[in-house]
Formats: sequence, C-alpha cells, structure tokens
Amino acid sequence: MSKFPYIVACIGDEIVGYTYDSTFRERQAYNWCVETSIYINEKYQGRKIGEILYTKLEAILKLQNITNLVASITYPNPQSIAFHEKFNYKKIAHFTKCGYKQNCWYDMVFMEKMINKHETLAKEIIYLPDLDKNLVEKILQK
Repeated sequence: MSKFPYIVACIGDEIVGYTYDSTFRERQAYNWCVETSIYINEKYQGRKIGEILYTKLEAILKLQNITNLVASITYPNPQSIAFHEKFNYKKIAHFTKCGYKQNCWYDMVFMEKMINKHETLAKEIIYLPDLDKNLVEKILQK
C-alpha cells in the first residue's frame, strides 16, 4: 500500500475477497500503468463482490492519475476472462506455457483497460499515501 490500493472484502470476520495493484514495470516510463489482481473466495463468487471491489479500485486509481490497467490471467480461465470483459478489458496478449504451478504448465493472457486520458503532458502519479484521505474514504464507503 505504499503506492497503490489493496482492498479487502469481509463478511463478518471472514476475508471473502481482495483486489490490489502492483507496478507493471520498474522503469519510470511505465508509472502510469499498473497490473491488477483480484481474488474472490469460491463460495462467495457470483455475489457481485468482485464488481464492488474493482469499481472501488478503479475509482481510486483514477484519482492517482493511472491510465492503463493490465490483468494477467492464467489461461484457460473463462470465468476470469468474462469478468474482465464485463469491465471493458480487452485481450492484448497470449503467452504459451509461461506459468508453472501444481505440477502443470499454464498459458497466460494479458487483458488491458484504459481509465484515464493519455495526455501529451502526463499528469503526475499520486501515490496512495498522498491522496486526499477523505476522497478515498468516500469511495470505500460507497
């Protein structure tokens, strides 16, 4: 959370989902692009928790002057791809067998979404600690 939001959804004391962003690339030229991640506990999927989390995440990222969002998705994963398409992400890349987990090789796709204009003079990135805390709290309370 030193740069970008990490939002957690709870029902009672149970964490049912979360979303966060990370730096897309380390070079300064890529500061306006972040990689998004989201996880919803399987037993809570279909309850719009992911939609609520992503809506809040995007609202905060807009305030931070982020322009591009990139989702990295293990393939095949039709549920995650459909979720991102619902949020107007477009598939931009497909990587072959580049991920390995649980003794299996997986493909990966990148999906991308633009949330702010690409100005000739890019607006300065405002990292999370420097954002107006009242604006962030309003977004989170919606």
